[in-house]
Amino acid sequence: MDQKKENSIKLLSPLSGEIVKLSEVNKTKFSSGMMGKGAAVKPVQGKAVAPCDGEVVQVFPTKHALTIHTENDIELMVQIGLDSEKLEGDGFEVHVEEKDKVKAGDPLITFDLDSFKKKNLSSTSPIVVVNANRIGNFAITNEAEATAGETILMELSVKEQDE
Repeated sequence: MDQKKENSIKLLSPLSGEIVKLSEVNKTKFSSGMMGKGAAVKPVQGKAVAPCDGEVVQVFPTKHALTIHTENDIELMVQIGLDSEKLEGDGFEVHVEEKDKVKAGDPLITFDLDSFKKKNLSSTSPIVVVNANRIGNFAITNEAEATAGETILMELSVKEQDE
């Protein structure tokens, strides 16, 4: 039988807090699926860790987001807050650089949750597979709360490349 094999991946929550469906996020580019498939977390502490093993391929200049490339060819963006680029990096500390290899649970970004409250910004943080065309099956956890680096946030299968 010549069936295409799909690799299954479990992505851990990079943040501790309440898990929210991406469709319920108050930002159209995420809730519509335009940015890709994923979930979001309302963080209860200012620490984001790597949700999987991979390589950091992009750190946004405003320090509010980064993208990790997995060995299964998945591009995963972790963004802290919805309009956090307005903070222009204030209150964020990035612990990795582009081309760094990370393991699940490694520190990525620490941030000041109070700065979101002071500026009246949402700290709800989307975690999105930006190359969603590579995904077969996709499911977010049934858990209501996540513990950073421990709770499985999403499970997905990766389609084999045709080439």
